[in-house]
Amino acid sequence: LELLKLKGQRFDDFEPLEKDWIRISRDFVATRTATECMHYWAVYGEDPRRLRDGARKDEEWTQAEVDNLKQLVTKHGRHNWGLVAGEMETYRTPFQCLAQHEKIRQALEDETTVFWSNKETRKLITAVEIFGSSRWRSVCDYISGRSPHQCNSRWE
Repeated sequence: LELLKLKGQRFDDFEPLEKDWIRISRDFVATRTATECMHYWAVYGEDPRRLRDGARKDEEWTQAEVDNLKQLVTKHGRHNWGLVAGEMETYRTPFQCLAQHEKIRQALEDETTVFWSNKETRKLITAVEIFGSSRWRSVCDYISGRSPHQCNSRWE
């Protein structure tokens, strides 16, 4: 996004989490909706606090970042991306953390064999008793290393 001036203010003068996306859409980027502006900023925004050692936040993930991401997801869960991103210490956005985590999960799913151990099957039964047979994301969170699709397919 270009840094346009409006009534003496620059776009970057607004705090990232406190941005009025409707106003920004209307006054700065009239061709985009408020939601589009917010999503664009989450992925590509140039907030100086999201810079690390002079590097841009869209760099490839380092192994240290991936390891830290895994630990933080274990700590905060898969529904608290703001907390995860806030503790990354490399200024990754919540969206970037989510996307990287899904990339890791997909790679793990590709490596996971079709075979289910007895222990996994018992965990699946317990998870379905707890969460029901329609909340597969919650069920797969209970069974590490399996996707919602894998859990659903095994249950059927």
